[in-house]
Amino acid sequence: MSTRLGFYLVPNSTHDAVQVGKTSPDNVFFFSPQANADNFDHLQVSELGNGSFNLAWEESFGGGDADFNDLALAVQLTNNPPLPGTGLQGGEQRELIDLRDSVTGLVPGQITVNSEAYYNNSFGFYAVDDPTGRIGNLKPSDSGYAATAISGRVDVSAGLPGGKLLVPFLIANGTPEQFLAGNPNNQLGVGMLAYFPYLGANPDAVDHVRLLGDNVFGFEDLLGGGDADFNDVVLQVNFA
Repeated sequence: MSTRLGFYLVPNSTHDAVQVGKTSPDNVFFFSPQANADNFDHLQVSELGNGSFNLAWEESFGGGDADFNDLALAVQLTNNPPLPGTGLQGGEQRELIDLRDSVTGLVPGQITVNSEAYYNNSFGFYAVDDPTGRIGNLKPSDSGYAATAISGRVDVSAGLPGGKLLVPFLIANGTPEQFLAGNPNNQLGVGMLAYFPYLGANPDAVDHVRLLGDNVFGFEDLLGGGDADFNDVVLQVNFA
C-alpha cells in the first residue's frame, strides 16, 4: 500500500498559530497551487535519485521574486523505523515525546542543550494525559495549568519515564522553584514567565516552542515571540 505525502509552508509564523486562528489559512502555501489563496505554485520538487528529493519554496504571496530559494528542504525516503518518542511529532501537536509504547520505568536518554540566549533559562518536561495537553481535568487554557504542569515536572537526571506523554517547558530567566513561588498563575507583569507548546497555556498566546527535528525542540524566550528564531534554547533528546 502506497502513501502520498503533501507538503505545506507557513511563512513567518507557525503551524500552531494557524491551528488556533492567530495566522490566517491564506498565509499557508501548499504543494498544489489550486489550494493556495493566490493560486501560485510555491513549491518546486526535484528528484535526486535513490529515493531523495529537493523541495524548493517561494515564501511570498503572489510569488515574490520567484527564485525558490527561501527554503530548501532535502527529503530522503527510508525504511528505517521511527526513532523512540517521535510517534506524534508529525501530527497536529508535534512538540512532545510519546513514550506510551515504552515499557514502564526509566527510558535511558541523553539530553543535549544549546543556548544563544541572554536570559538564564530553565527547562524541563511534564507528563500529560493526551496530546491536547490535558492534565487530569485541566486544559492548557485553564487557570492553574502552569503551576500544575511545573509542579509535576519529571526528574530526567536518570532518564525519561516510559509509558507517558512528555511535554517540554521553559522558564524564562529563572528556575521552576522561583516561578512557583513568584508567579504560579503565569500572569503578565507579575514575575518570570513559563512557556509551553500549547498556546493557550502561554501568557501572550504566542508560539514559543518549535519542533526542529526528531526529539529536537527550539524555544523562544521573549514575551510576544521576540525575534522568532527559536534558538534561545535548543533541547535535543537522544535515546540509547
